[in-house]
Amino acid sequence: MKKILSRCPFCNQRLEGEDFLCPSCRETIKTYRKISKCAICGQPSGAEPLCHDCKKKLPTFQLATVCYFYHGMMKEALLDYKFHHRFYKAKGFAKLMKETFEKLGVEIDAITAVPTSFCSLVKHGYNSPLDIAYLLKQYMKCPIYPYLLRKKS
Repeated sequence: MKKILSRCPFCNQRLEGEDFLCPSCRETIKTYRKISKCAICGQPSGAEPLCHDCKKKLPTFQLATVCYFYHGMMKEALLDYKFHHRFYKAKGFAKLMKETFEKLGVEIDAITAVPTSFCSLVKHGYNSPLDIAYLLKQYMKCPIYPYLLRKKS
Protein backbone atom coordinates (compact mmCIF):
# COMPACT_ATOMS: atom_id res chain seq x y z
CA MET A 1 0.00 0.00 0.00
CA LYS A 2 1.41 3.35 -1.03
CA LYS A 3 1.60 5.98 1.70
CA ILE A 4 -0.47 9.02 0.74
CA LEU A 5 -0.47 11.05 3.93
CA SER A 6 2.26 12.01 6.40
CA ARG A 7 -0.19 12.76 9.21
CA CYS A 8 -3.26 10.93 10.40
CA PRO A 9 -6.24 12.71 8.82
CA PHE A 10 -8.33 12.34 11.95
CA CYS A 11 -6.04 13.22 14.87
CA ASN A 12 -3.12 14.83 13.01
CA GLN A 13 -0.55 12.52 14.65
CA ARG A 14 2.58 11.94 12.56
CA LEU A 15 2.47 8.63 10.67
CA GLU A 16 5.40 6.22 10.74
CA GLY A 17 4.26 3.15 8.79
CA GLU A 18 2.36 2.53 5.58
CA ASP A 19 -1.11 2.86 7.12
CA PHE A 20 -2.99 6.09 6.42
CA LEU A 21 -4.27 6.07 10.03
CA CYS A 22 -2.32 6.25 13.28
CA PRO A 23 -2.57 3.20 15.58
CA SER A 24 -5.02 4.96 17.94
CA CYS A 25 -7.43 5.95 15.15
CA ARG A 26 -7.11 2.48 13.58
CA GLU A 27 -8.24 0.98 16.91
CA THR A 28 -11.19 3.38 17.05
CA ILE A 29 -12.23 2.33 13.53
CA LYS A 30 -11.97 -1.34 14.54
CA THR A 31 -14.30 -0.58 17.46
CA TYR A 32 -16.81 1.10 15.11
CA ARG A 33 -16.75 -1.94 12.83
CA LYS A 34 -17.57 -4.32 15.72
CA ILE A 35 -20.85 -2.56 16.52
CA SER A 36 -23.88 -4.51 15.25
CA LYS A 37 -25.40 -2.68 12.31
CA CYS A 38 -28.60 -3.01 10.34
CA ALA A 39 -28.14 -5.30 7.32
CA ILE A 40 -29.86 -2.73 5.09
CA CYS A 41 -29.14 0.81 6.26
CA GLY A 42 -25.98 0.34 8.35
CA GLN A 43 -27.27 2.12 11.46
CA PRO A 44 -26.73 0.53 14.90
CA SER A 45 -29.25 -2.28 15.37
CA GLY A 46 -28.33 -3.98 18.65
CA ALA A 47 -28.73 -7.76 18.48
CA GLU A 48 -31.28 -7.59 15.66
CA PRO A 49 -30.31 -7.94 11.96
CA LEU A 50 -32.54 -4.95 11.04
CA CYS A 51 -32.92 -1.62 12.82
CA HIS A 52 -36.29 -0.38 14.05
CA ASP A 53 -36.88 1.86 11.00
CA CYS A 54 -36.08 -0.83 8.41
CA LYS A 55 -38.29 -3.33 10.22
CA LYS A 56 -41.13 -0.84 10.16
CA LYS A 57 -40.75 0.03 6.48
CA LEU A 58 -38.13 -1.34 4.11
CA PRO A 59 -36.22 1.42 2.31
CA THR A 60 -36.16 1.69 -1.49
CA PHE A 61 -32.44 0.92 -1.63
CA GLN A 62 -30.75 -2.46 -1.21
CA LEU A 63 -27.76 -1.56 0.94
CA ALA A 64 -26.18 1.36 2.72
CA THR A 65 -23.25 1.18 5.08
CA VAL A 66 -21.36 3.43 7.43
CA CYS A 67 -17.60 3.76 7.75
CA TYR A 68 -17.88 5.46 11.13
CA PHE A 69 -20.45 7.08 13.36
CA TYR A 70 -20.72 10.83 13.65
CA HIS A 71 -19.29 11.29 17.13
CA GLY A 72 -15.95 11.57 18.88
CA MET A 73 -12.83 11.96 16.78
CA MET A 74 -14.70 11.36 13.52
CA LYS A 75 -17.15 14.16 14.20
CA GLU A 76 -14.29 16.48 15.17
CA ALA A 77 -12.34 15.56 12.02
CA LEU A 78 -15.33 16.13 9.76
CA LEU A 79 -16.14 19.48 11.34
CA ASP A 80 -12.47 20.47 11.09
CA TYR A 81 -12.50 19.58 7.39
CA LYS A 82 -15.74 21.40 6.65
CA PHE A 83 -15.31 24.54 8.72
CA HIS A 84 -11.53 25.01 8.92
CA HIS A 85 -10.61 24.01 5.36
CA ARG A 86 -8.44 21.03 6.38
CA PHE A 87 -8.62 19.57 2.88
CA TYR A 88 -6.12 16.77 3.59
CA LYS A 89 -8.77 15.17 5.80
CA ALA A 90 -10.89 14.48 2.69
CA LYS A 91 -8.28 11.94 1.57
CA GLY A 92 -8.63 10.14 4.90
CA PHE A 93 -12.42 9.98 4.61
CA ALA A 94 -12.22 8.70 1.03
CA LYS A 95 -9.58 6.08 1.91
CA LEU A 96 -11.67 4.92 4.86
CA MET A 97 -14.71 4.54 2.57
CA LYS A 98 -12.67 2.53 0.06
CA GLU A 99 -11.34 0.31 2.83
CA THR A 100 -14.85 -0.26 4.21
CA PHE A 101 -16.22 -1.28 0.79
CA GLU A 102 -13.30 -3.66 0.29
CA LYS A 103 -13.75 -5.25 3.72
CA LEU A 104 -17.45 -5.78 3.01
CA GLY A 105 -16.72 -7.19 -0.45
CA VAL A 106 -19.01 -4.59 -2.02
CA GLU A 107 -18.45 -3.67 -5.66
CA ILE A 108 -19.21 -0.07 -6.50
CA ASP A 109 -21.00 0.68 -9.77
CA ALA A 110 -20.95 4.46 -9.46
CA ILE A 111 -20.43 7.26 -6.98
CA THR A 112 -22.52 10.32 -6.27
CA ALA A 113 -22.54 12.84 -3.44
CA VAL A 114 -25.23 14.01 -1.09
CA PRO A 115 -26.01 17.50 -2.35
CA THR A 116 -25.08 20.49 -0.27
CA SER A 117 -27.29 23.53 0.00
CA PHE A 118 -26.46 26.73 -1.85
CA CYS A 119 -26.09 28.50 1.50
CA SER A 120 -23.53 25.91 2.67
CA LEU A 121 -21.65 26.20 -0.60
CA VAL A 122 -21.42 29.97 -0.23
CA LYS A 123 -20.58 29.76 3.48
CA HIS A 124 -17.80 27.16 3.11
CA GLY A 125 -16.61 28.09 -0.37
CA TYR A 126 -16.51 24.47 -1.53
CA ASN A 127 -18.67 21.35 -1.73
CA SER A 128 -17.20 18.98 0.88
CA PRO A 129 -19.27 15.87 -0.03
CA LEU A 130 -18.39 16.30 -3.69
CA ASP A 131 -14.68 16.70 -2.91
CA ILE A 132 -14.71 13.40 -1.01
CA ALA A 133 -16.71 11.75 -3.83
CA TYR A 134 -14.09 12.77 -6.42
CA LEU A 135 -11.29 11.35 -4.28
CA LEU A 136 -13.26 8.13 -3.77
CA LYS A 137 -13.73 7.94 -7.55
CA GLN A 138 -9.95 7.98 -7.98
CA TYR A 139 -9.42 5.27 -5.35
CA MET A 140 -12.29 3.04 -6.54
CA LYS A 141 -11.76 3.59 -10.27
CA CYS A 142 -15.45 3.85 -11.11
CA PRO A 143 -17.65 6.54 -12.66
CA ILE A 144 -18.99 9.48 -10.72
CA TYR A 145 -22.34 11.16 -11.24
CA PRO A 146 -21.85 14.31 -9.20
CA TYR A 147 -25.31 15.80 -9.70
CA LEU A 148 -27.47 12.68 -9.70
CA LEU A 149 -29.18 13.72 -6.47
CA ARG A 150 -30.63 17.09 -5.71
CA LYS A 151 -31.60 18.87 -2.54
CA LYS A 152 -35.31 18.90 -1.82
CA SER A 153 -36.59 22.44 -1.30
